[in-house]
Amino acid sequence: MKNIHKLLGLALSVGMVSGVTSCKEDFLDVDQYGIVNSDAVTESESNMLAGLISCYSEFHQKTNKDEFKPNLWMGCHPTMDTQATGWDTDWNQQKWKPETGELRDEWSALYRGISNCNEYLATIEKLGEEKISASKVLQDYIAEAKTMRAYYYTWLAQNWGRVPLIGTGETYDNTPEKAKAATYDEMWDWIIKDYEEAKDVLDWKPFNDEYGRVTKGMCLTYLADAYLWKAFRSGVSATEADENVKKAKEYLKEVIDKGPYELNPSYTTLWDPIAWQKEAIWEEVADPQSWDWAANKNNTEFWSTFYAACPANGGWGTLYLSWEWYTSFEVGDKRRDGSACTGPVDFKEIVDPITKQALSKVAKSQYCYGHHPYLNIAVGNGNDLAAHYHYNMNGDFAPSIWSLKYWRTGEPEWNGQTYPPCHVYWKRLANVYLDYAECCFRTGAAAEGWEYIEKIRERAFGYLEDGKEEALTNTYLPYYQQYLTSKFNVQSPQVAPTSYPIPFGHQIDKSNYVNGQTYYAQVKEALNFNLEVWQVALLQERRKEFNVEWGLRPDLQRSGVIAEHVAKNYQDDRGRQSNEALIDNPWTPQYGFTYSDQKMDMPIPQSEINNNPACEQNPGY
Repeated sequence: MKNIHKLLGLALSVGMVSGVTSCKEDFLDVDQYGIVNSDAVTESESNMLAGLISCYSEFHQKTNKDEFKPNLWMGCHPTMDTQATGWDTDWNQQKWKPETGELRDEWSALYRGISNCNEYLATIEKLGEEKISASKVLQDYIAEAKTMRAYYYTWLAQNWGRVPLIGTGETYDNTPEKAKAATYDEMWDWIIKDYEEAKDVLDWKPFNDEYGRVTKGMCLTYLADAYLWKAFRSGVSATEADENVKKAKEYLKEVIDKGPYELNPSYTTLWDPIAWQKEAIWEEVADPQSWDWAANKNNTEFWSTFYAACPANGGWGTLYLSWEWYTSFEVGDKRRDGSACTGPVDFKEIVDPITKQALSKVAKSQYCYGHHPYLNIAVGNGNDLAAHYHYNMNGDFAPSIWSLKYWRTGEPEWNGQTYPPCHVYWKRLANVYLDYAECCFRTGAAAEGWEYIEKIRERAFGYLEDGKEEALTNTYLPYYQQYLTSKFNVQSPQVAPTSYPIPFGHQIDKSNYVNGQTYYAQVKEALNFNLEVWQVALLQERRKEFNVEWGLRPDLQRSGVIAEHVAKNYQDDRGRQSNEALIDNPWTPQYGFTYSDQKMDMPIPQSEINNNPACEQNPGY
């Protein structure tokens, strides 16, 4: 007999962190594991809710106990803006193989989630249409299950292209053989159908105010994304593709006009420990915990600090940000300091390709140069390996730039470690604004498209913080004052800061601000992009806004610019040199790597090919 599992889901629990309060309820913050027999699911509303939790079980995927892999690698590394060392470097050069373990584990997790949704829907449908149509609660549960099923399929489609489609009542157990979707149209239509059926049932606020559950905004945002993917991947005519873009535009505008979302006035505070800020549409939230290596090495739930931190400060050295990304920012754009810190690099007189100025003039951050402003520690801890453009990590030379989105607190010390409060944003309002701008450009509404790009840029330069400095300080500073003297800070006690680590307010006078259309015309010319100016703008703005966020690579690929990005932002002649020479050269070596969109249909895991004779391997493997 089949079972519906009630699972503990750390990723969707939204608790309080030290010094910060929240009035929002926890959805998957359950006391213990339990099992609800499928026959008992329909006996009560509480049982139906317990069964529904199984549909969320793989949202927080535990691939080799590492939440960053392969999600970060799939979502960011193919853009080359994020870099890695060791065996993870394969993800920078599309060298994944059918035998790659992370791909197999991700594939399995997604199909586990789909199977749970299918079984749950089949169980609820046994109640009959009359009972379901009379119950808003049942309709909401069905809509949530369908949305989660579509979400899992979206991640499969974005990374594997066409995959086997199993529907209500089907699981990996009872449907061991199934061919892939015959076309991209079939793949995306399958996904769109679930989102379309759920969107009018779901509300803007999560059911019972339990944040972490899907909402109308999440559903519409992913539905729009699906229509844009269909326009990009399908073999339909140009006219039909345009209709898909118009559909996406309609749903994105609904999210903008009718949703409860707002841009956070400050970009830098999006990764501070306050859960479900108004900009968030779909995110994972983790609370801080202290853990012991020996006791917890096999079951630790969140490893973000180790991936993001400088190795000399205790990190693993598996996530770096490139100098090409770092130097793409204009002076005064606060997103760079809100996203990354560098080692105490000895800047050479090397000319930046966009500004045509020496890096010593444009790349030395006032707040994040050789310093982690949120932990108030030196980056590298005096280790001279961090004082070069590339850090020597056991013979691999990676950029001396480390993410502050995931290494904001939680110092990665090997004894008495902590992991930090952390946000993993899948979709936020900024994604919607830039996706809507893309739709505007593609439908002949260029002026409106530039308007939405400017909304993002004005926030980036700190203009939305003006007049709110005191309120922002009162909201976000107390956590850091408490953290730096708390048990979660390995280096405590420290003097509590009296101001927010990166000051609020704009850093350049508005009269010196250059609008996006003018600036990106200059970037297009400087790097010789074979793209329209608006495409260059969206490419660069997404890189700056969404670095190390899961949706970056899918957005660049779906909008058709990633190949040109790799070719022009990572020009091959910048990096033809030995590893050792990288110490004094910031640019990323390509080693002959040429981006292939076909390779972004990653290989079907070999285990699936072996066990499912009806499933054929993707081209190129």
